[in-house]
Amino acid sequence: MREAPYQPLKVYVAGPWEKRDVCMRLKEILEACGAICTSTWLMPIDELSMDALNKNDFHEKRKRALQDEIDIRACNVFVKVKPKEWHRMPNTGGHQCETGMVIILGKPALLYGDRENVFDYHPLVRTVETLADLVEALEIRTSYVLRGQPQVAGEYRAPDLLKMS
Repeated sequence: MREAPYQPLKVYVAGPWEKRDVCMRLKEILEACGAICTSTWLMPIDELSMDALNKNDFHEKRKRALQDEIDIRACNVFVKVKPKEWHRMPNTGGHQCETGMVIILGKPALLYGDRENVFDYHPLVRTVETLADLVEALEIRTSYVLRGQPQVAGEYRAPDLLKMS
């Protein structure tokens, strides 16, 4: 009997727009572990698009909303970064909507941090406290070791991601 070909895990990383840099670091870590990140909001943004977003350009925001839906549909698992220190930040509702989309689609979700919103208590949402727990929950540690790269070191808590280089 032949083994099924290896299919890399597709992860959508969500978090507050204001903490995009931290979410980008998590994306890099997960990709180093062998996962594929479907979150195009974490890709580099050109100045024109950023200017349109800042000016609340209807067409640019609609394009981003539709792309988020496509990205979420493409993932196998959803990861939201939300430590307690980030709760009640202004203008951060997008990731809550994304959590709702994931639940409606019946996809598993991991909350890397602390529960804040009612959706964070849904049975499809599992909370993890450390980066090691997150990697283990995603079951990508094996592929990471097999590729000959060092394992994720330490027990990082969500706020500690801010300190990682």
